[in-house]
Amino acid sequence: MISSSEGEKMLEKTTILPATLSSPLTSTNIPLTNFDTFCLGLNPVERLFLYSFPSCTEPIFLNTHIPNLKHSLSLALRRFFPLAGKLLPADPTDAASKPIFSYTEGDGVDFIVASSCHDFEDLVGNHPRQATTFAGLVPKLTSGVLAIQVTLFPNHGIGIGVTYHHGVADGSSIMHFQKTWASFSRNVEVEVDLPCLDRNVFPEPSGLADAVKKLKSMMEEKMRDDGGSMMDAGIDSDSVRVTFTVTRLQLENLRRKVLSMLPEPPAMYFSTFTLVMAMMWRCMVALNKDSEDRNEYELFYFFSDFRSSSSFPSNYMGNCIIPGGVKIRRDVVLGDDGIVKAPMAINEAIQIMKSNPKIEDFNGVTLIFSLAGSPKLGVYGLDFGWGRPRKVEVVHIGKANCMSLAENSDEKEGGVEIGVVLGNLHQFQQFRKLFCDNFGMVNGNV
Repeated sequence: MISSSEGEKMLEKTTILPATLSSPLTSTNIPLTNFDTFCLGLNPVERLFLYSFPSCTEPIFLNTHIPNLKHSLSLALRRFFPLAGKLLPADPTDAASKPIFSYTEGDGVDFIVASSCHDFEDLVGNHPRQATTFAGLVPKLTSGVLAIQVTLFPNHGIGIGVTYHHGVADGSSIMHFQKTWASFSRNVEVEVDLPCLDRNVFPEPSGLADAVKKLKSMMEEKMRDDGGSMMDAGIDSDSVRVTFTVTRLQLENLRRKVLSMLPEPPAMYFSTFTLVMAMMWRCMVALNKDSEDRNEYELFYFFSDFRSSSSFPSNYMGNCIIPGGVKIRRDVVLGDDGIVKAPMAINEAIQIMKSNPKIEDFNGVTLIFSLAGSPKLGVYGLDFGWGRPRKVEVVHIGKANCMSLAENSDEKEGGVEIGVVLGNLHQFQQFRKLFCDNFGMVNGNV
């Protein structure tokens, strides 16, 4: 044993290097694009995959599964070697200098092996669970851009926690890497494409560079005003993590309800993303009644995948997401017709983002809500040889007013699952009622 914390016991900490195979990798510097620069100031992404494995004892875990995970990770890093590197800061003496994504021979990924005494069946549930419990199941970044923690729940399951710097990759790129790792772990032929590292294979949308500068300036000002807490609010011991599900049938019922309230068919289809985020936005605004001034503004901040609307190669490794937002007065979001106006506003923002990135200013905004993840990532398809994950959690959403979105773990029911962190059980009861009212359910699916 190396060290222990409440609930977790660290068994080993090592560094995994990319496999050398027949020849060593050469040092490489990769410039950051404006897509990457957008994400530099965001919290590291922390995602936890929990797998049922009732027969896994500590000796089997340490002698069989950990060596296999290390070896397969090394093989995957051979293909995705920049993820073993570091993010070097800009030269402070050069105004034109930008951070660099750099790999040098000998760089590697922090790899932690741990054991946990937490109740595995409690962690994989949808019900309110203590939010602080999950913090010890994902690693912290040190000098690198990627860290991994594998945790055994003896005779119950295995957790794989992945933390990465958002400035070097988006969710699609990291899932490409993780699916490669999982394929090597299962000892099957890896059919996924090699990552594309070429930063000259696509044109950036017009206005992106200016939008980067504007967002950076506004975030710095907002953090000064809020005492540096905008992106790192933290969680306390009363906070609870909850997962809500909306099935395919429930989504169709919601879509029909919204369409029935319109005088004519909308110009743009109400996607699952648009409908779910609009309703969750209404729930969050109603829950956070910090001010009685209904004319104050609320901002929903989110990213749109640029891959589907451009010539980006699907195997591109880096960030390919455009940030944008919807800013509406509180009384409009919460009004009776907010169930229509909120999704229409999100649809309009998505169209604007894809043609000309535009950042809504923070003036008059009382609360900023954001989103992490997407059903398109297919997180429940990540199989290391133990089957599908029982549960996938985005741990870092507890550090800001943020929600997570993924496909429903129940393939038969379809739809999506939404993760939120709430202040306490009382707030959960309030939020559950708002959720049921907005999604037209008798009982919230948790």
